[in-house]
Amino acid sequence: MSEQIIPNVVVSMPSQLFTLARKFQAASNGKIFIGKIDTDPTIPENQIQVYLENEDGTTVPVSQPLIINQAGYPVYNGQIARFVTVQGHSMAVYDSYGAQQFYYQNVLKYDPDQFSHIITKKLLQDSPYTDDTYGDAMIGVILPVDGGVKRTQHDKNTDIITSADFGIIPAAGVDMTEEMQKAFNHVTSTGQVITILPGEYLISTVELGKAVNVYAVGAVFKLTPEGTGFHAHGITDSFRWVGGEIVGTGGFDDGRHQTGITVSTNQGDAAKNVLIRDVAVNNTNIGIKVAYGTSPFVPTDNVHIENCSITKTNGTEAGNGYAIQISHAPRTTLIANKVSQYSRHGIYISSGEKAIVTGNQIQDGGHGEIRGAINIDRTRDFIASSNIMINNNDVGFLANADGQSEFPNVSSRGLIFGNNFINNKIGGCQIGYLDPDSGFPTNITVSNNAFIGHDDGTAEIRVWSGKNITVSGNNLKTSGTAINVRNFGKTAETQTDFITLKSNVIDTQKYGIEFEGGFETGNMHVNATENTFIQSIEPIRFVDSPDNITNPNLIYQQKLGVSSKRVSVDGSSVCVAGNTVIHFAQPGGNEISNLTGQVRGQKIVFIGTNGNTTLKKGYFKMPADVGGSGITLRNGTAVNIIIGDDNDPIVVSYIESV
Repeated sequence: MSEQIIPNVVVSMPSQLFTLARKFQAASNGKIFIGKIDTDPTIPENQIQVYLENEDGTTVPVSQPLIINQAGYPVYNGQIARFVTVQGHSMAVYDSYGAQQFYYQNVLKYDPDQFSHIITKKLLQDSPYTDDTYGDAMIGVILPVDGGVKRTQHDKNTDIITSADFGIIPAAGVDMTEEMQKAFNHVTSTGQVITILPGEYLISTVELGKAVNVYAVGAVFKLTPEGTGFHAHGITDSFRWVGGEIVGTGGFDDGRHQTGITVSTNQGDAAKNVLIRDVAVNNTNIGIKVAYGTSPFVPTDNVHIENCSITKTNGTEAGNGYAIQISHAPRTTLIANKVSQYSRHGIYISSGEKAIVTGNQIQDGGHGEIRGAINIDRTRDFIASSNIMINNNDVGFLANADGQSEFPNVSSRGLIFGNNFINNKIGGCQIGYLDPDSGFPTNITVSNNAFIGHDDGTAEIRVWSGKNITVSGNNLKTSGTAINVRNFGKTAETQTDFITLKSNVIDTQKYGIEFEGGFETGNMHVNATENTFIQSIEPIRFVDSPDNITNPNLIYQQKLGVSSKRVSVDGSSVCVAGNTVIHFAQPGGNEISNLTGQVRGQKIVFIGTNGNTTLKKGYFKMPADVGGSGITLRNGTAVNIIIGDDNDPIVVSYIESV
């Protein structure tokens, strides 16, 4: 069916009456020529079809020129008539002498038969356009509240940018990287928030620009095998990302990094106000990384990562295997994040200050090396509280300083409190590492934490290097050693020194506090006071110390036998005083050789179990009212015995049932 032609442009002068040019007089017996716009309508090939419109609305084609009557109106067969065309046109008016009176290049400024088509195209936006005065710019809106002002819909539409505005369609298997990149390029230039609508998107690598604000709740981004994730390089302003899940393909093993989100600065730039919240990352090399760019190192200020879930970060080589990696970031806060199956580090913070790590859970990670489910490295003024480290093939927490030359070589002023360390294979908490000559922690407090040890029996708290380290108020239950203190320093400047172990409750089947080597440097000061030991083979144990007997302040405990001897090295001082050792007295006459050689000046508490038990006198001070037959302990009762602080050997012989 042919397209219907609707002539609806009236043929008339703009002045409504056909007159002469120089005086107000009808152009009687004149002629009218109608042609294409900007052409001479007197030339036949330039002319367009003109129609006579009847009273019933029907039209009849007529020939040119049209005739003007004496009154100045166009006529057909002598009758005033209405002439129309289908489009804008040029018009020439001639008088009865054939002289041109008027010429109009374009009587109309629009093509009327195209108007509805234009409106439809512009309003539906089914083709690209660059004229912001059409389409939604022709529609006025007003917010229906007091004070609302008039705006165009075009202006209103720019308030919210979504992924759909750029043709980013949730479709499995359809790569949306190009469309995603265009979207982020736009919001980077405008500083607007972009909302990624819920759905699944396939992407490879997307550069986010210098200032990004993303809302992606419900969106799932699946990376291609060569995809490296979202990268914000050269950040000079704020970065904000809320929601969404990023799913990798396992990452790379060739030195490249597949990450969820990377935020870094360029040389001389400084990012600030980085917020990443409610994001999940799965099966990549790195989950979330906030780092410096190129040297010189400019810090990224104020990093906040909250309620993110990072699962399975692959790769044990340097640079990979991190769940959350933060470096050079003053004022870092990590809250309520969940990390599992990390390879190298769960949470890693280096070369920063004022770091708060609280309420996080790190589990089922590590590959059997001392890396740290949480690793605070070269960071000053940090707090780690209310975190849970559970079932890691690693140490739960490591405060260290690896001494890279361009960074401060010390972690200092740290507080580790209220955390739960459960079944971590290489121990719960470690202060310092093997080589303090390259840096060591200072002024660290480990307080009021709960430790449940791994079956392998690695020490739950290890102080291996550092100065002014306090371990107090902790509750430790383990089948192995509870607290291990070592000195790896080779000089007085780098040795472990000024260590306080106080008011800890230690329930262990092995050693309570173990001092292991390194005392030969001298000038080492350790105080172990007011601790409580339950069921320890040796509450206080010294290993591999020299045999000089020149300083009565350093006590050496033999592993076996019934005697103790005092040893020391010039300048070193270990004070072990005021501790409580608890043993449950068992009936049956078993010898309690596990109590031989207890340190002088300590208190031992015997508690009766499983019926009545007699504790016989040994070489220790009994209460004054105790007779030669010893003490009878009924079930649940207890007696305190103060070990003598004289120089005689101390022996506790045995217990037997009544």
